[in-house]
Amino acid sequence: MNKSEYTQSSLDDSTLLETLEESLRSLELWGKKLIIGVSGGVDSMALLTALHELKQQLFVIHINYGLRGVDSDQDQELVEHIAQFYDYEVASFRVHYVPEFGNLQAWARDMRYQIFREIRREESAVAVVLAHHREDVLETVFQKLFRGSSPVHWDGMKLWEEEQALFRPWLKHSKAELIDYAGTRAVPYREDSTNAESAYNRNWLRNEWVPMLHQRFPGWDEHLLDLGEYGRLLQSYQDQWAARCIRVHGDSNQHKVDLTELEPFPESVQLDRLKIFVEQHPLFRKEEPLSRGQLNHLRGLIKAEPGKKVSVNGRLMVYRQRTCLLAMPNQVSTHAPQVVEQPRGNELLQKEPYTFQVLKGINPLELAKNGPELYLDAHTLSWPLRIRDWKEGDRFTPLGMKGSTKMSDYLINHKIPLAEKSGYRILEDGNNSIIAVLFPLNKSKNVSHYGIPSDQQKCTQATTLVLQIGLKSSIN
Repeated sequence: MNKSEYTQSSLDDSTLLETLEESLRSLELWGKKLIIGVSGGVDSMALLTALHELKQQLFVIHINYGLRGVDSDQDQELVEHIAQFYDYEVASFRVHYVPEFGNLQAWARDMRYQIFREIRREESAVAVVLAHHREDVLETVFQKLFRGSSPVHWDGMKLWEEEQALFRPWLKHSKAELIDYAGTRAVPYREDSTNAESAYNRNWLRNEWVPMLHQRFPGWDEHLLDLGEYGRLLQSYQDQWAARCIRVHGDSNQHKVDLTELEPFPESVQLDRLKIFVEQHPLFRKEEPLSRGQLNHLRGLIKAEPGKKVSVNGRLMVYRQRTCLLAMPNQVSTHAPQVVEQPRGNELLQKEPYTFQVLKGINPLELAKNGPELYLDAHTLSWPLRIRDWKEGDRFTPLGMKGSTKMSDYLINHKIPLAEKSGYRILEDGNNSIIAVLFPLNKSKNVSHYGIPSDQQKCTQATTLVLQIGLKSSIN
């Protein structure tokens, strides 16, 4: 083979080339380094040739799955030979499938996209260019319809996927056009014999359904592609609703939506809006999509009591508040319990950030009026004390109350923001009785004291021995 066989000067301009150049320029990819996956089939070989014709920078990747024995090796040889003939760097990867990996096609897709990402990063390339065409879009839309995908996904494939930097310039062109282009350029390629088999869904659609549809419903393909417009229209409505109704508090990573945007509407609308609400949070991961069961649990929050919550994943929680739903990071406490031994004499014990001191001969009721320190009747305590995080089910009797209340209800009744709830801590005595609640240092509202005692441990005029709880002087 010599390069004179591939001289392009005498060939007419191609519509495929015009589309490719226009897309490269509009996405500001012109002249920049690209990764291209080349299988050896006509689609990717035609795209490789077209990019070479436009003198674009490329790094060529071939993945040999080894599924067709000698044929797979010959595919690799062809890709490597043509890439080198075009003066492009090329890397081939041999991967091996075992049944434990699950669905073969899903595994192969995940494997190649993983390789594309890694090589793009290593080569400092700006995008991965792929040779998907019009029939690929149709087959993708078919499969999404059959699997019950949301209409927003009916557009099949996108020209540009920014998140993964995937570039598909030929989605509006048919495979026949790619074959014609390859013929005019004498592009060598290899046919995958398994494409004629209908074992895989895409092949079954391509080989069995599509020919019959062309006979029975002429123009069906155009109508199917038009569904993408409905999907884009729905996406536009969803985006407008999200911009209007989801309140974002960036500092605390909180997203809120009023219940009035959910309660009056039918179930289908509620589920759709809940999905949008959760998926817009930065802690949501697209690779962990919401299941129907999760959406139904989230919908249950609409009628639930304030304080109820649903876990989306290990990072994101959705809470029911009085008038809204709140999506925010899962508040996982890292506080370790702290043991407080009984101070000796006038000893000042420090348990970051608190101080503990037993005082005699003072009037705690007068002191409590003048400062934020917390005072407990030391005679009512069983030592040692312990500082710990509060948990669901904790109950105590707040100062001035006759009956006990749940700690969670106490926080709700005092309208404590969810972001601050994990900062509240429990002080319990040696009998595991809650004797006080200690407030967080970063409490957003001004408070007169560092905590609240349990009513059983409150100081009275008869109190002669007082436990004073304060903060380290460096914090005061």
